[in-house]
Amino acid sequence: MKITKGEMTVFAIALAAFLVGACFYPYLPERMASHWNAKGQVDGYMSKGWGTFLMPITIAGLGLLFMVIVRIDPLKANIAGFRKYYDGFIILFAVFLFCLNLWMLLWNIGYKFSLNIVMPIGVGLLVFYLGILCENAKRNWFIGIRTPWTLSSDIVWDETHKIGAKLFKAMGIVILAGVFWPAYLLFFILIPTVLVTVFLLAYSYVVYQKVGQVGESARRLNNESGDGTWESVKAGYLKQVEKALSSAGRRETKQVLEDVNSHLDQRFSELGPEEQTWENMQAIITEMGPASDYAELLEPEVSAVRQPAGRKTTFLMGIFISVTTVILIVIVSVMVVSNKQEVYELREVSNIENLSHPFENDPEVIGYWKSVDFVDAVEDFDPGKKKWRGELFLKDFSFMANGGTSFPWTWTKDWIWHNDGRTKAQYQIKQMGNETYLFLPWLSGDVTIRHQKPSYYVLKKQTSETPQIEPTPVIQWLELTEKSAADNDGKVNAAVDAAKDWLKITDDGDYATSWEQTCGLFKSKFSKEQLVQSFDLVRAPLSKVISRKVISTQYTDVMPGVGPGEYVIIQFKTSFENKADAIETVTPMLDKDGVWRVSGYYINIDSESQIPRVR
Repeated sequence: MKITKGEMTVFAIALAAFLVGACFYPYLPERMASHWNAKGQVDGYMSKGWGTFLMPITIAGLGLLFMVIVRIDPLKANIAGFRKYYDGFIILFAVFLFCLNLWMLLWNIGYKFSLNIVMPIGVGLLVFYLGILCENAKRNWFIGIRTPWTLSSDIVWDETHKIGAKLFKAMGIVILAGVFWPAYLLFFILIPTVLVTVFLLAYSYVVYQKVGQVGESARRLNNESGDGTWESVKAGYLKQVEKALSSAGRRETKQVLEDVNSHLDQRFSELGPEEQTWENMQAIITEMGPASDYAELLEPEVSAVRQPAGRKTTFLMGIFISVTTVILIVIVSVMVVSNKQEVYELREVSNIENLSHPFENDPEVIGYWKSVDFVDAVEDFDPGKKKWRGELFLKDFSFMANGGTSFPWTWTKDWIWHNDGRTKAQYQIKQMGNETYLFLPWLSGDVTIRHQKPSYYVLKKQTSETPQIEPTPVIQWLELTEKSAADNDGKVNAAVDAAKDWLKITDDGDYATSWEQTCGLFKSKFSKEQLVQSFDLVRAPLSKVISRKVISTQYTDVMPGVGPGEYVIIQFKTSFENKADAIETVTPMLDKDGVWRVSGYYINIDSESQIPRVR
């Protein structure tokens, strides 16, 4: 089985994707973001290995699939007639998947560009090229607008693809326009797709009803034969055959035409003088079948080899441009990864607060804030009329006096930033009536994304009656009423065992199960998705546990802002593969059923600071 240059190009792109993934692999997190919702927010994760190499495997698999299709189609000779456009599409599709995979890898190491810009460009170009493919596609079983009616008739196929080509090109332009309105990208893709699909389905049926099911070849002769003589009827049919063999060599075409001409004359000679009517002439042509069927007498490879020199040059130039583009992307990727390694080394030797923003206190922001709305601009907010109708992803936010927050971000006066994401944003505080509101820039599940205008979470500052710091999945450090652990040795031992069991689950990376093992109080404050996202940012980068030992235990029956109960605060000194001497604080509580369950977790990766760090 001969492999064409187009197929070789697709496999070269798959190989390039593997090489790029291998370059990025050492710098990727153990759990990678792998899926984004319509708003551009992360809503799915994947292991490091699958996240890195699934797309290259997919590209290679699609290359094999497209290679098999053209060889098993009963009408494979028709595909040979537009093979260069078919190869162009699979190459473009492979490049699109390659770029999508590269974007995902860059996103996971901190270079975040909005998917709502990348996607309309890629999809728009693909759909536009589909229009070009439809202009040249001949009837087959796998490629094109395949309805029961287009597959039954060459005329219906041609007419449907003629209008379909124009619609796909227009749809591609509409999708490209979605770059300018990223918030409505889903509508730019979904609505044209539905409308075009429904229209083409109905259109192919209408054309089929007009053409009918039989006599198709003879009907075409009405436009291609001048008079009613046998010679004119035969010439019209031979013209169709010659057109179907346009991609074949002259010698092969001549041989087929001579064979068809000889067979037609033999069938006509079998008719008596009174039987040589127009209807019987049509019957002979109908028996011969569609002219395109005779193209199957030639092998697709022969047709492909005998392309005109101009077409071959254009095709080779397209392959050269595609391969050159992929090579340049690989080189740029290596440069980006090398630069990323320098950034990581800089973080290892620099304190986060001294990296770019010295800490400056802002008493006005310190405390507990609760989300009340989500708006496109600060001036859009009206305290008396909530604009956001859905559930707010960010429920609340706490700013601590030492520069930490209730998420793995750091703040100083007027600014909040995320070092691992290399993003920062400027918060605003406004007094409206008797209430104080904070406007926090937010886009795509992070503080902000470069080069895009962010939306804003609106948070209302809570009164002194509300605890300033509520329990969070990764930060909990409260003033406690301490009692002697010696008086409650049995309870402390049980709590320590429960804490160790829970930590074992987190060590295994099963963060969803760890949420299920927490107490009801914890679950009422935080969803499973919030815990998984927080642990992905803070716990996963630390990697495997080397050692862990208990260094202190405290029993208390009061937790500020929570209420009476029985709690044990346990501190562990833990060494991770990527960080030694971290301090983990786990707070089990005695649940109503008499079982100790975790109610809070805090990890301090810098022994000189209470600010959580992610190296």
